Amino acid sequence: MALPTTKSWRDWHIPLSRGDVILAEALANLHALGAKQAEIPLMVQLVENREFDLPGGDLFHGRVDLRTHDLIHIILGRGLLMNDEAFTIGFTMGNTNRVTTTEEVLYTLISKFVYPKVYQFDEDAIRIFRDATKLGYISDCTPVDFAPSWTKRSTTYAKRLELNRT
Repeated sequence: MALPTTKSWRDWHIPLSRGDVILAEALANLHALGAKQAEIPLMVQLVENREFDLPGGDLFHGRVDLRTHDLIHIILGRGLLMNDEAFTIGFTMGNTNRVTTTEEVLYTLISKFVYPKVYQFDEDAIRIFRDATKLGYISDCTPVDFAPSWTKRSTTYAKRLELNRT
């Protein structure tokens, strides 16, 4: 079954329940609509992308490159709206099991006041980010190596996430 054609990133969403979509297809579909690396403001990249490490270590745990971030969106069955971003980032950070309260508060302040307007979290997104951070922490998911599973159906990942929660 082919992926539906969406005209806007606001409409992009591939739920895990589809089950007939392979990760490579979903990523290609997302990349056709999503922001490219060069389009993401430097401030956002410095905070969220591990490719932009600052000397002295990570400012925030769970930083990943854009490709991995996009894959996490797909595996979690999240779209590209601000609340989906908040959930994806929070879950990824929380899943490291190393996020401190100070780190969580600092990230919410940066995402609310420092990020460019279009990337800023509102109160709803901050609540979702905090909840997702907790969910990531308690889910105890193991890191996924995407390469060997590149052609497996998304339900494989949904089952793996579900098994890790029990």
